[in-house]
Amino acid sequence: MSGIDKKYEKDREKYCFSKEAGMEYGSTKIKLTTVTDQWRDRELHAKELKKAENTKILTVGDMSTLLSATLAKAKYVGLVISNPDIGRDLIVSFTVQDSTSSRGEYDSRKDLKKLLAATLKNSNWRLMSEGISYKLGILSGRLRGQDSQENVYADLKKR
Repeated sequence: MSGIDKKYEKDREKYCFSKEAGMEYGSTKIKLTTVTDQWRDRELHAKELKKAENTKILTVGDMSTLLSATLAKAKYVGLVISNPDIGRDLIVSFTVQDSTSSRGEYDSRKDLKKLLAATLKNSNWRLMSEGISYKLGILSGRLRGQDSQENVYADLKKR
């Protein structure tokens, strides 16, 4: 018995990938893994994906018009949107005046926060976490807007 396998070359051709076939197999496997991961992610976060698909993408002007009408009905007047900060998301400051002098500071802030949340619920805009400030009937805060449903979806997955 000698140490040389006479069928080595034939077996190698039959059972082993060539360099090109090995590279093709590797890239195909990576592509399939990526697609499978995306599919699994969408399956795990189906609820968030559905919410993102049903989200209205509002421009600053559309959001301002919607809020002005809604806030006026609740006796908050003079909505002013200012100081845009453009980054991954768009952040804008707002001020509004409470025209009901009988409403105290706490109630005014609480009511405005609820109203903003309800009005912007199915849109790409949210009140920033620092909430709403109140001084002598003037309320202020910041709103964050996202420019695409993909960003809304990514944000919903984080929550």
